Amino acid sequence: MSMPAPLIETNRKVLLFVAGNESNSITALTNLNRLRESLPGGCVIDLEVVDVLVQHPVALERRILVTPCLVLVHPLPEVMIVGSLTDLDKVRVALRLPADARRHG
Repeated sequence: MSMPAPLIETNRKVLLFVAGNESNSITALTNLNRLRESLPGGCVIDLEVVDVLVQHPVALERRILVTPCLVLVHPLPEVMIVGSLTDLDKVRVALRLPADARRHG
């Protein structure tokens, strides 16, 4: 008797720490939105943007010292990615998205 394949969690909860309208922060948000739009149905990235200039207690609590910084909150373990998220393939891997979580088109 074969075992069923384990279900892969396709929903992600992420925090993107930015510094106001700083250019790298805008680039990171743009790139993350491109990644979110490229995901097939069923894969969801729930995004919360945290501006460290306004919400600095949240950044301090999470020990964010550099922006932009993307934190994968769910599923565990947490992962932190620093930078403007230009290499979307590496971001997909870091977020542990399923291998087929990219739209070919």
